[in-house]
Amino acid sequence: MKKISFLATLLLLCHVASFAQCDKNFIINSSKTEYLGADSTVERTVEENTVIDLTRPDITITPGDHKMTAVITSETCNWKTPFIEGATILKATFNDDGKEMHATITIEGKNGKLTLWVQSEEMPRIIRVAIDKFEQKN
Repeated sequence: MKKISFLATLLLLCHVASFAQCDKNFIINSSKTEYLGADSTVERTVEENTVIDLTRPDITITPGDHKMTAVITSETCNWKTPFIEGATILKATFNDDGKEMHATITIEGKNGKLTLWVQSEEMPRIIRVAIDKFEQKN
């Protein structure tokens, strides 16, 4: 009975830990951005420093000197192992010079490799950012 209680407690703690990162703020750095077509083929690759600052309820993406800020409208979080295996999916609305753009931003971890995807409802292009550095903010 003690083994079952211990196992149940351990599973509960792992489950809680997998959701604990969902409300965290963080900064992501990348040095490479890929622009994909609607069919997911790479159309263009740009070597540029990009900073993604997630400070809820906003997300700011700064590729090079261009700065874009969006308001997060919804968030789904499902990590088996925090920021190693799983995903966070954000729905966000960008407002660039009075023009609204609705986007889905996915932070995905597979085998310890993190990738950020941005897909806009208004544009058929997909943006893929390989994450070089991931840092949680206090």
